[in-house]
Amino acid sequence: MNKILTTKTILLGILFFWSIAFVHGQTSLKPSPQNFTWYTNNHFQLSEQNHKGSYRIEMDKNPWEAFTLFLDDADLSDLSILEFKIKSDAPIDLRIDMIDDSGENSIINPLVKAISSNGKFVKMRYDFSLIQSGLNATHISHLHFYVKPGEKHQGVIELKDIIFKSQKQKMEQLEHQVAVASNLNRKEITIHSQSQEFDQIKIYNSLGQLVFVEKISPTYSKILNVEDLEKGILFLEIKSQDNIFHIGSIIR
Repeated sequence: MNKILTTKTILLGILFFWSIAFVHGQTSLKPSPQNFTWYTNNHFQLSEQNHKGSYRIEMDKNPWEAFTLFLDDADLSDLSILEFKIKSDAPIDLRIDMIDDSGENSIINPLVKAISSNGKFVKMRYDFSLIQSGLNATHISHLHFYVKPGEKHQGVIELKDIIFKSQKQKMEQLEHQVAVASNLNRKEITIHSQSQEFDQIKIYNSLGQLVFVEKISPTYSKILNVEDLEKGILFLEIKSQDNIFHIGSIIR
C-alpha cells in the first residue's frame, strides 16, 4: 500500500514539474482583491489585449490540456461565483475544475457549458456552490479551464471582466436586472430582463411547491398567463442556461 502511494506521489510530482517546465505565457490580473496569475504551457499563446483585464488565448492543444488560473490558496468560501465574458472563433464546450491545495478536484461532476461562435462576447456564470453541494472552498489552489475537454482543438478565445462574487453581491445585482409587472386583473405577468436572455421560468407557491415551469427559447421578455394559478403570493425563479439569475415574488 505504501509503495503504491509513494509511486502515485512521484508521478504527481513529475506531472507538476513537467507542466511548470513548459509554461509559455504568464500574466497577472486581479479578478478580486487577491492577486491571481494565469499559467499556460507551450500549446497556448496568452496575450493581454489593449485594455487591462482582457486576454486572448490562441491554442493548438491536446485532448486534456488546460490553461490554469492560480489563486494562491485563496479563500473562496464567500466568493463562490465566478463571472466572466468569453468570445470564441468556433463553437466550443468549456469546463472549469476547482482544485484544492491537496491537488484534488473539488467538483465531483464538473459542469460543461456550450459556447457559440457568433463573434460576440457571452457572459458566463459558474456558481460553484450550486454545481457542487457542500463545497469546501476555503483552500482552493487553482482553476483548470478545459476548452473542448477530451478533444484536440485549434482556435482562439478571448476572456474579459473576470470577477469572483459572493452570494450577497449576486442577489443585490439580480434585484435590478429583471422587471416583473402584472396587468390589472392579475391574469398575466410580463417579465423583462435588462441584461441577459433567459430560457426557463419556475413559479412556487407559499409552501415552496413548484406550481409552474416552462422552458422557452432564449428571450429578454415574456408574457405569462397565470390565470390558472392559485391566488396569493407566488415566488418567481428565472434561469439562463440552468443558472438562476433572478428570484422574486408576485401577487396573484
